[in-house]
Amino acid sequence: MSNAGMISYLPNRTSVVGYVSNNRLIAYSPQTTTAAVRAADGTITTPEIINPPVIRDIRRSNSVNTLTNASELTDTSNRSITLYNGDINVTKQGNTVILPSNQLISADAVFVRNPVDASLLLKPDPTGSDVFWVRTNVGTNSLQPTLYQPFALRGTSLALPLFVSNAESVIWNNGLAPVGPLGVINPASISHLTWSGAQNAAVVRTLTPPIEGRFIVNTPQVGVDPKEEGWIIHSLDKINARSVLMRSYRLSNGSFVDRDLDGMPDFIEMGLGSDPSSPDSDDDDLSDGDELAPYYVIDGQFTWQEAVADATARGGRVAVFRNRDEYLAAVFRFRNQLVGNLWLGASDITTESSWLWLNGTALNRTQWLLAGVPSWSAFYNEIGGQAIPWSPGMPNNMNNADALVLRTDMLFEDRPVLERRGYLIEYPRTNPSNRDSDGDGMSDGDELANGTNPMVGNPFAGVPTPPVYSPSGPFVNFAASGVAGNYEGLVFDPEQGHTHRQTISLSNRGSFSSAVTGLVAGIRGTFRGAMNPVGYYLGPVPGTLGGMISMELWLVQDGATGQWMIRGRAETNTGVTLGIELRRTKHNSANRYPLPGRLTMFMPMTDQENPGPKGDAVAVGSINSSGVVALSMYHPDNGRSSFSGPILHGDLVALRSLSSTRSAPSVVLGPLNMNDPTADRHFGGSLRYYSPEFVPGSQFQEGFSQIRTVSGARYVAPPRGVLALRGFRTSQFNSQFNLEGGDFGGLSSIGTWSVSNSIVIPPSPAQRATATFAAATGLLTYRYTGTDTDRGLVNAPASGFAVHQQLASVGRGSAVVRGYYTSAFSNGGLSVTPNDGTIPDMTVLSPVKQKLFNGAGATQTYTIDVRTQGAWQVVVPAGLNWATVAVVGADAATPLVGNGNGTVTITVGANETTAQRVLRINIAGVTHTLTQDYRSNN
Repeated sequence: MSNAGMISYLPNRTSVVGYVSNNRLIAYSPQTTTAAVRAADGTITTPEIINPPVIRDIRRSNSVNTLTNASELTDTSNRSITLYNGDINVTKQGNTVILPSNQLISADAVFVRNPVDASLLLKPDPTGSDVFWVRTNVGTNSLQPTLYQPFALRGTSLALPLFVSNAESVIWNNGLAPVGPLGVINPASISHLTWSGAQNAAVVRTLTPPIEGRFIVNTPQVGVDPKEEGWIIHSLDKINARSVLMRSYRLSNGSFVDRDLDGMPDFIEMGLGSDPSSPDSDDDDLSDGDELAPYYVIDGQFTWQEAVADATARGGRVAVFRNRDEYLAAVFRFRNQLVGNLWLGASDITTESSWLWLNGTALNRTQWLLAGVPSWSAFYNEIGGQAIPWSPGMPNNMNNADALVLRTDMLFEDRPVLERRGYLIEYPRTNPSNRDSDGDGMSDGDELANGTNPMVGNPFAGVPTPPVYSPSGPFVNFAASGVAGNYEGLVFDPEQGHTHRQTISLSNRGSFSSAVTGLVAGIRGTFRGAMNPVGYYLGPVPGTLGGMISMELWLVQDGATGQWMIRGRAETNTGVTLGIELRRTKHNSANRYPLPGRLTMFMPMTDQENPGPKGDAVAVGSINSSGVVALSMYHPDNGRSSFSGPILHGDLVALRSLSSTRSAPSVVLGPLNMNDPTADRHFGGSLRYYSPEFVPGSQFQEGFSQIRTVSGARYVAPPRGVLALRGFRTSQFNSQFNLEGGDFGGLSSIGTWSVSNSIVIPPSPAQRATATFAAATGLLTYRYTGTDTDRGLVNAPASGFAVHQQLASVGRGSAVVRGYYTSAFSNGGLSVTPNDGTIPDMTVLSPVKQKLFNGAGATQTYTIDVRTQGAWQVVVPAGLNWATVAVVGADAATPLVGNGNGTVTITVGANETTAQRVLRINIAGVTHTLTQDYRSNN
């Protein structure tokens, strides 16, 4: 569609708009009176009549704190119009508009003006003159505007001015049109005009859809930016002798209008089939903007590879724009909002100048020229008009810049992969016109809330409806191939998610035995039954199944695959109906699993704010030729569990693994998808991690229920003499062991991970750490003991587990090692990252990261222990004025130089800003990072 002006109907909305700065306030003072009104039936009423508001200009001069209520702004005079230019300093009278000499201004002149840019839309004589558009050039340092020559809008003798700015204006075309001979008043006609600088002329844009109503009420608005905020127009229609219908409309430029305020411009919604007048077209509890542009900013300090791993852990990926419309969706979502550059999911790491997105597609001109929507051309003029929005001169590969960055102006730039910044994450894109995009019985909103992928059908979700059976059949031949056998699956609660694992052994006569296990050890039981000839069963269940009282089951054959499955429903004593789906095992001696081998997987939370254990649950294990998955699982609440179960048809595993640790009887329950490869994993899934309340001896006595995504990979043990960590240097001190969050968050150790896959971490006076890596399985075990008086830690121990994942997509320099740590009173994440700094032999820094809360006006001092050999120095950023760095015992002439083991102190003042601040200093070749919160956290 064309780049036209658009309007959106805003029911029951009134508008009170003013201009405000540190020195000026423009406000409206409504005047209310009463009047006797005689209705058509002869009755007399005295309704309130709200007259046009009086505009008050309240301001103060420089260095004066007292506000002065000035007189009312005078809008007209006999021969001229006085303009006002408001800025942050003081309000002064601007220039006078001088119209052509042959055009007189009557005392009844009608006009609107914009006090922000001083523009004017004037009808000098309401009896017949055209409307004049007077634009201005308001200098940034000038209090008075420069006026351009007034521009006559020809053919507007019956028009009335409504809204104006230097860029756009609105007129009521037939505002002065006479009433027809039969008393008919035509509907109001509105024109939206935009200024075309190249032709020095106004361009009329058609409004879509047209405004309803015959009379227009011009609501005064001061200080609006029409391009971003739009105008409000009210129309009135007389319904009967005593009633008037008022409609309110918001008008915006066609390139940017979003009439339903769902974060997605109307022209994109129209092109993609969603409803531009409804923020949630398919009623799935997700806005159309969230479905079409599921992009979100992740703040933090990540290298590009760390961002890739972190996004995977959150259940998404670093944003990929497969084509221009996806890019534009992100532009409209974030334009004028980004405060810093962000990583995107593209790089030329593999082959220089060959840019690839994480999904393997190329970033090239052909890809971005696939579609030609005319509305895009106006937008691209603003950002440079390039097919791919590279910033000028980019990409330039400066300093080996191999990763893509989205700048605050929404242009692309290439930057080195080891730089640190936040990133743009992308979650699965869903269909805004279909509340259940994958057709699995769960709405897209419910799937995201439960941590499942709304674009991949979850076979173990939803509550199925039983079929209608006939006494005459069809009947099930239980002895036929593929009917009898072992079935496994999950039970689903529409309010909680997965709650049970169920197995059924079905005989060739229709009888069966079933076992059900739940979220805690006490929820378990078995029962027997038999299906009738049509493959249906209904009967009671044991009272130990967590509130279940009855179950109905039925056999059904999948029309696409021909595979048999058991579906069902369970009724509970709370009135909630549970859904059941069980599938047959896929592999056996006659159908071997083709790729047996080792596995590793880590399981991060989808909601980082969820209470309960932090860090990633991890597992190591294998798949054998019979398709049985065996896992040893390590829980971040300090529990351990194991699991063994078959791959089912659909390449699914119904996993339930209950911790055997009494102090932490947590359970992991949910589906694994063993055929869900992406650029960042070989298999995936979504698991529920649960612990009941009031567990004695547990850190988490109030219990928890978390959704964790699965990032799983095949694991091949490294050959002898080969470093397991792809991309790590093979020199000394090549690895950094990081504790994240909790009491130990920010504490790190530098170690040497050798090609024999042994790990040596030199001790320091403040900390001791050991790490062992089982190269055969991919499991890392870590133990730490440290003293940090600022944290209240004195010889405090912590331990943890992590797994190594071998993923080719993450590129050089980024082996993925993730897991968790636990201590007596805290837990958090554990990771191993490459140490790329230049570090002297035997150098250990503790801590390498420090986070301070704002000290409510007080200074804070902490120490850094340095263990090294020979001379070393501290390098501080130039211009540092909010922290003081000192080497204890250093000479006055060289205050930032040390020799051998030593101590560095950092003193920090209160952060009086409204933003977090970060300090990075280099100590003996190692980077120490300080992060200080801001005052709103106090």
